[in-house]
Amino acid sequence: MKLKKLKPEPEKKTKSRDKILSATLEVIALEGVDAITHRRVGKQSNLSNGVVSYHFPTREDLVNEAFLFHLRQLEQLSEDITQLKPGEKISDFIDATVEFVKRDQATPHLVRADYELILYAARQPTLAKIVRDWEAALTISMAAELKIFGIRDSKRCARIVINLVRAYELECMTHPELELKEFRARLQRVVSGFQD
Repeated sequence: MKLKKLKPEPEKKTKSRDKILSATLEVIALEGVDAITHRRVGKQSNLSNGVVSYHFPTREDLVNEAFLFHLRQLEQLSEDITQLKPGEKISDFIDATVEFVKRDQATPHLVRADYELILYAARQPTLAKIVRDWEAALTISMAAELKIFGIRDSKRCARIVINLVRAYELECMTHPELELKEFRARLQRVVSGFQD
C-alpha cells in the first residue's frame, strides 16, 4: 500500500519539510506527542517557528504529517522483507526480517516515536484507519511471499511475524541487553511451525 503522496514541491521546501518532520519525530521520541509545539520543533530542527508554522499551520497538521512521514519510512524499510527475488528461500526471508529489526534498533528514538504515534493514532479515527490499512497491506504482501515459500496459513503467519517484531521492539526498550540472535531464534520457531 502506498501512502498518499505529497504534492511535488521545490527541493528547498521539501528539505525543510523533511527536516521539520524528522525533528517532530525526535521530539515525540524524547518527550511524547503532548510535547509537540511549533516552538519545540523549531528548536529541535534549528529552524524558526515561522518556518515550522509556514509548512504546518496547526499542531495537528504537524503531528499528522509526522505520522504519515514515519509510516512512509517504515514502508520503505519493510519493502526489503516483502520483495521476493527469484531463487530466495525462507532463510532469506528470516534474514531480511532480522535485518529490518537490526536497522530499527539502530534508531531507537524512531522505535519510541512509532509507539507514541500508534497511541496517538488510536485516538484519531482517520489515523487509526491509516494504520489498519497499512498493516493490512503489509500482511497481504508478506503473506504472498510466505505462501511462495510453502508456508501454510501464510496470512496468519504474516500477522504473527509482524506482532513478533513489535513485541521484540517493545521488549528491547526495557531490556536493551537482548541480542538479535534471540529474535532470530523466535522468528525461526514461528516460521517452522507453519511449514509443511
